[in-house]
Amino acid sequence: MKAAYKSRPQKSFVQQDKFSLLQSIYFQAGIVLLLTFFCWLGALENGLTNWDDEGYITKNALMELPFPSLKAHFSEYIMGNYHPLTTLSLHFNKIFWENPVKGYHLSNLLLHLLNTLLVLLLVKQIPGVSRFALGSALLFGIHPLHVESVAWVSERKDVLYSSFFIGALFLQALWLNRKIPLLLYCPGLIFLFILSALSKGVAVSLGPLLLLNLWYWGRIQDKKEWLVPGIVLLLSIGVGLIAIAAQQSSDSIKSLGDSSLWLRPFYTLFALSAYLGKIFLPIRLSCFYPYPNAQDWLLWVGSLGIVALIATLILKKQSLPKLFIWGLVFFFINVLPVMQILPVGEALYADRYTYLALIGIVIAAWGIIPEKIKNGTAGLALLLLVSLAFAYLTRQRIPVWKDSLSLWNNMIQTYPDGYFVAYNNRAIALHEQKRYAEALRDFDKAISMYPQYKDALYNRGTSRAEIGDKEGAIVDFTAAISLQPDFQLAWYNRGNSYAMLGKMEEAEKDYLEAVKLNPKYPEAWTNLGNVYGMRKESAKAEAAYTHSIQLQPDNAQAFNNRALSRVALGNTAGAIADFEAAILIYERNQNKASADETRRNRQIMIPSFPSQ
Repeated sequence: MKAAYKSRPQKSFVQQDKFSLLQSIYFQAGIVLLLTFFCWLGALENGLTNWDDEGYITKNALMELPFPSLKAHFSEYIMGNYHPLTTLSLHFNKIFWENPVKGYHLSNLLLHLLNTLLVLLLVKQIPGVSRFALGSALLFGIHPLHVESVAWVSERKDVLYSSFFIGALFLQALWLNRKIPLLLYCPGLIFLFILSALSKGVAVSLGPLLLLNLWYWGRIQDKKEWLVPGIVLLLSIGVGLIAIAAQQSSDSIKSLGDSSLWLRPFYTLFALSAYLGKIFLPIRLSCFYPYPNAQDWLLWVGSLGIVALIATLILKKQSLPKLFIWGLVFFFINVLPVMQILPVGEALYADRYTYLALIGIVIAAWGIIPEKIKNGTAGLALLLLVSLAFAYLTRQRIPVWKDSLSLWNNMIQTYPDGYFVAYNNRAIALHEQKRYAEALRDFDKAISMYPQYKDALYNRGTSRAEIGDKEGAIVDFTAAISLQPDFQLAWYNRGNSYAMLGKMEEAEKDYLEAVKLNPKYPEAWTNLGNVYGMRKESAKAEAAYTHSIQLQPDNAQAFNNRALSRVALGNTAGAIADFEAAILIYERNQNKASADETRRNRQIMIPSFPSQ
């Protein structure tokens, strides 16, 4: 008997040692970060898309300024948003990475890994759920709904604001658990909120979440605890006003008249059902989810399902676990700002809006799982099965965001008649690959879905021009201009088509209108000079080329053509200087063929110039 008793403590010690290893925060962090990293490794092979990446990066003037250009970043709205820290981080990648695209994706992934670690640390501090910290962090790290936020460069704002946001929640949890002093908690949390708000406006949901935590920790009656949440709520008012102004600057906020007013509550309910459904069953994912029409049965099933769920929760509220309620309210507070109560954009909901909200649903689910399952092998097996399924779906979803063509192919396959912009954007990608016939079919489809789609009309005109259909291009450019009279690109390109057809008078009028709309349009000034040059109006041509050169000093073509005009005007010295400038620019750009051609032009036009 004594020998048996001696053996038991020894066995218990070994078990306790193994258990301690599994519960070690360092071990859990290492496991979850390693699994998340390998799950997302494919994102590093992705490129850019024509879905916002142009507005944020490739065609964003801020990206061309010297880094950091703080005044410019903090004084401009970008694509209907005010998030200077986000654009600064993208600018940093562009300036300091040899391969900026790789840098964009790696930074997104590193931020996601940081957020996954922060989720682990946060849940460790939440009473009643700390045992599920590893599971919560793992599900957060590998969930397929997060592909949009991580694998899409333009969603840098999602992963960046979340880092500060979760960090603020973690700081409050430490304070509520009496692990940090007030001098660290108060200024630290407010500072993290400001950083989060400067990364994405939806950080305004932090204030209500801080109050939710006071309730969960049983400190809601302590008025002193309201100080920091109160400051954050006051600051949130300003952040919200800035966010609304930013959206209005890009005409992103839609009138309630854009859809039947009576349907709006059902749209909100349906969006809630879609978010919950896709968290648990992440299939048929898309970069865009269109509004369902009144005849769509899913609209009514989803809406009634949410009403039934809410009614059930109200009836059962006395018996619901506190942790479950905390998780549901956490979810709701995070999705409330994007529930299209104030319509923004064309989509009803989006995967990226669940990035933080998902934490609440994962914890709510843990709150209602029976203890027998939580503590048994069945719970572990379920977590493993769900994790494997989510990891597989995430790895399958990541390549969808590889480029524009794969993105819009996926969206059109999922919702063939869901969004006219999808066909326009896929057509643009096809046009860039010189697959003009396919591009034209997609432009036709987009225009058939929305006949007043000026961008698709303009884009179809550019494809028609490329295949030599100048008359068809003029028809499309004219239609785009009729819809938007200040559409300077349409005026410019219609002028190009007229010039190619030899209709110089019409071309001149269009170029003049283009430079009237935008006096800082060097290409239009250059082509206007070409029209005058072909009509032997050398003085007008010289003036037009001079405008172009002033706007674009490295415009070699404008220098070359102005030289020809100056020869005709008898300004030999000026012509020689322009030829020299054009040659220098071509050589600097390693364009030897054009440099040699300019030398030949100089020799022909100025025979007295010494040959080389």
